[in-house]
Amino acid sequence: MDMKVQMSREELDELEHSILSQQIEDDDRCFFGVRKGPHVLILSLILVPVVLVLSAGYSFYMGTMTWYNVLVYFSEKKTILHKICVSPLLIISYPFLITLSTVGLGIYAAVIQISWHFDTWRREIQDWEKGFYGWLCGVVHLEDCSPYEVVILTEVLPPSDEVKEAKQNLEDTAL
Repeated sequence: MDMKVQMSREELDELEHSILSQQIEDDDRCFFGVRKGPHVLILSLILVPVVLVLSAGYSFYMGTMTWYNVLVYFSEKKTILHKICVSPLLIISYPFLITLSTVGLGIYAAVIQISWHFDTWRREIQDWEKGFYGWLCGVVHLEDCSPYEVVILTEVLPPSDEVKEAKQNLEDTAL
């Protein structure tokens, strides 16, 4: 299913402004509080080993799915030369690459979730692999090999006057 969302720059700015204003209202000036303080820091430090293991496990799964998608892409959708040259290299490099990315993402997720603020900690703890494999597939221009849908947000130019007039004419004729 393809879904396309079009927002003008003004609508995006308004949305961003409302989110930032809500965060400013929620942010009290106290150094300690219910949602921030040493208790949140201690909780995040206690959960470092748990986050490391869970994030590494999830990263292993997503990395394996990505590797499999890339292998299928090169062995079924490319030329015979790719099947002969690239596919064996992918199979040979799998243990090294998956170990490197799994351990790296596990350590990164465990360290980045340490926080003084509960909201920041909760946002980081919910994202186990940080979108690494989607980013990696985008860098190598194999977006279809990503284990999940990759959404790329780009700036949309406002429609020209001719398009606006055509829409107005269409609306007038529809009435």
